[in-house]
Amino acid sequence: MSEHSWVSAHLFHHGDQDAVIVGVVRPVVARLGRAGLVDGFFFLRYWEGGPHVRLRVRTRPEQAEEVRSVIEATAAEFYRTSPSRSELTEQGYAESAAALAALEQLTDYDTVLHPDNSVAFIDYVPETSVFGTGRALEAVEKQFMAASALAVELIARGRTPGQRAMDAFSMMAANRTVFTGILPELAYQARFMVESGGSAAQLLESADFERYFDANKAQLRAGLETVWAATRGVALPDSSVASNWLKTVREANDTLVELELLGQLDAYPDFEAPADVLQHINHLVPQLIVERCMHLMCNRLGISLAQESHLRLLLTRTAFDLCGV
Repeated sequence: MSEHSWVSAHLFHHGDQDAVIVGVVRPVVARLGRAGLVDGFFFLRYWEGGPHVRLRVRTRPEQAEEVRSVIEATAAEFYRTSPSRSELTEQGYAESAAALAALEQLTDYDTVLHPDNSVAFIDYVPETSVFGTGRALEAVEKQFMAASALAVELIARGRTPGQRAMDAFSMMAANRTVFTGILPELAYQARFMVESGGSAAQLLESADFERYFDANKAQLRAGLETVWAATRGVALPDSSVASNWLKTVREANDTLVELELLGQLDAYPDFEAPADVLQHINHLVPQLIVERCMHLMCNRLGISLAQESHLRLLLTRTAFDLCGV
């Protein structure tokens, strides 16, 4: 498709969002694919206006109305057979939304609770300040689409929360190998990604965290060693989560690094990090964008912010453990 547009549907469902992904997103994409109406899709989970799944479908402008009709019909059938029976009230939403907005440092957000079991078509506005414009944004959106297809597959497969956490750990480790094959650098880069996210790094020194790490050390080390071995010519299994994830990020990263070297990467993600860590960071902005892609993958898999931070800490601790530091 040379010319394209995005149809953006917010699928409000205050219950199990996995059910929305399997019961609405997956069949919508399949039906649109059979009809030749889709050139990719991506989705996210979000809280604004009430818990919902944001589905973005890439299509031709002249086909947008037909795409909306398919989404509406599929969602209506899902809501009829699997309605959410949440008791979320306007007051409850107002309280939770204020806290979540503060966490994300949002000053402007939707204060209205949308009806449960409903669809709203709300325009997709790309985060160009984070991901850039032009070729950079196109590369990132392509990664979003490939990652969303992978996430739907994992969710539909019935991966448990624990299995999804290990999937995410493998993908986080794989991200690091995109930028370095040197283990100490990988460890410092993992530390940077933790410390640029705020105060979570303090947990690395806690006794509770160390006990958890010791109890799971063997599995964590094996997971990181498997991914890191790929930097030394040991191929990952084609069907592995890490291998599939790397396929989604390598092309995006190559484009971002090329644009950075040409001075054409107009993206400025926020970050903080100690000077001794920054000296180990090459291609800083592409790394931050690729890590933001990982953050969004955690969102797609239903991994909370707290769980994501914990996994990043575990990756950092495991990498330094392998280094013998």
